[in-house]
This record gives sequence, structure tokens and C-alpha cells, in this order.
Amino acid sequence: MEPIRAIALRQESNALAERSKGRLSDGQAQALHLLLDQIAGNWPHQEFGEATAEIWREGFEELALEFTLKRLRDALQWFITRRKFFPQPAEVRERLEAVIAEEAAAAEKEQQRRQDMQQAQEFDRFLAERIEAGETEASVIARFPAMARVWQTWKLQSVPALKPTAAPLDDRKMKAAGE
Repeated sequence: MEPIRAIALRQESNALAERSKGRLSDGQAQALHLLLDQIAGNWPHQEFGEATAEIWREGFEELALEFTLKRLRDALQWFITRRKFFPQPAEVRERLEAVIAEEAAAAEKEQQRRQDMQQAQEFDRFLAERIEAGETEASVIARFPAMARVWQTWKLQSVPALKPTAAPLDDRKMKAAGE
């Protein structure tokens, strides 16, 4: 058994780079090799057999192809501060999938926010037209309660925040005033 870093550094054991030429570009294969070497340096005393290290490198290559090298690097860096041992490719995959799910949820939330804002602006124009036509705001809101809730939320969020009327005091001025 030898440290994974030593196996990664051995040129004669670089089957990953040879296999990767048809799948990853030469630059990507080299970048993956360097990434795994750098990351493995965070767990210098963890040892793997050569066969295990080769299988793990194949798993990381698969992840690089599926998720990109940048995402793989980000996921591996996440593990550095959270794990005592070199993460298995399956653990890294779970992390990558979780990050993608979080990004999708955030994108969906942002899309919903934009849609709500657009609907609120449309309702605002509609409300102005109805008031101009002689209806009261309350009667229009009573007829369209769901849109009115979105509109009221939008109105509350679009009110400019109150700004301080005076500049904050400089610490030196405060100390001088107190002395």
C-alpha cells in the first residue's frame, strides 16, 4: 500500500491520461491529473492500493466528463474542510448532484420572483386603469385577491429603504468627543 499521491505521480501508472485522450482533451486529462494530485496532498497519510487508485481515478474522470472539471474541483475543495479522508467518487457525485439541485431550486425561485414581479406590475397598471375608470382600489382588490396579494408584496418590496439622514461618525471623532 502506498499513498494515493505517490500513485498519482507515477508516470508509468498514468492509465487515466492514456484512456482520457479519446474522451477528455489532453489539457483536461492533465488538469484532472494535477487536480487529483493536489487534492490527494490534503490527506498525505491515506493509502490505497494501485488498483483502487486507478478505479477511483476512472470514477473522477467520469465525474469530470459529466459535471466539468471546475465543478469537480469545487466539490473536492468542499471535502477538504469537511472530511478526514479522501472522498470516494460516489460521495463526490452526491455532492455535485446536491449542488446542482440547489442551483436549480435557486433558479426556480428566481424565475418565480421575476414572474411575480411581472404579474404585480401588470396588476398595478390594471388597477390604475380601473381606478381611472371610476372603480375603487378596494373593489378591484376584492375581485382579484390572489393578484392583489402578489401586488401588495411587490409594493412592499419596491418601497425604497429609508436612508440615514446623517453620515456615520468616524471612530476618531467619537473618541475625541468623549475625551
